[in-house]
Amino acid sequence: MDGTNAELRRLRKDNRALKAQLAELLAQVARLEVELAAARKNSGNSSKPPSSDIAKPRRPAQNKDKDKDKKGKRRRGGQPGHPRHERPAFDPEDIDQAWDYTLTACPDCGGKLTPGNEPPRVVQQVEIVARPIQVSEHRG
Repeated sequence: MDGTNAELRRLRKDNRALKAQLAELLAQVARLEVELAAARKNSGNSSKPPSSDIAKPRRPAQNKDKDKDKKGKRRRGGQPGHPRHERPAFDPEDIDQAWDYTLTACPDCGGKLTPGNEPPRVVQQVEIVARPIQVSEHRG
């Protein structure tokens, strides 16, 4: 029976040590949970001012299908798919002067040019002069 009593005393001693260790670990877990709750507080979920936030909160993830260059902001000017709004061209009888520009050689390599089938690019310019307005047309 001596062996059984010794074993029983050893098991009771181990049990007390494990209970003490368990109590210590439970206290540590409770302390860490309090620290974690405090760390998770920010101006968005508490009455703290935004200046007390450690770091800015992350923005919600955007749709990956969108163009990566945009980064959530729209670019200046007309947006893709939006119809253009252009001023209508002046009538030919309203034009006071017109200039035609033609190239004799390629501006990059100096090679020979062949006329294309596309209509010329037309830029109309209005200038205020002594007369109320003067309308010029430049074709190239």
